[in-house]
Amino acid sequence: MSWLKKFTGADGQDRPQREFERVTCTTETIEILIDHSAKSGTPFKLLDFSLGGFAITGYEGPLRGNKYFEFKFCGELDDEAVEIKGFANVVRVNGDFLAAKFTPQPALKKFLKNYIANR
Repeated sequence: MSWLKKFTGADGQDRPQREFERVTCTTETIEILIDHSAKSGTPFKLLDFSLGGFAITGYEGPLRGNKYFEFKFCGELDDEAVEIKGFANVVRVNGDFLAAKFTPQPALKKFLKNYIANR
């Protein structure tokens, strides 16, 4: 058995299940806070997020794979704006698409669990 088949399954089609279920977004945004440039803090539309990370579109900036950055998640619960800052690590950048995973942050995880349950 090849090394790759040990991780992907015998036929290469089986993939590991995601650790966290993705939530499709409607109005939620992410602001990337990496420097003091004019684009820092610009809201990007979230495609989806989970307790493990997020994906955005419309990103054109200096972040590349395996770079850490600070962000601000902005959403709405019960007609009130809610937000939380956190840290993430870039997993993938492709064109204007950026995917990132959260670093371990108990307060962020608690916030997102509540947000997902009550949206």
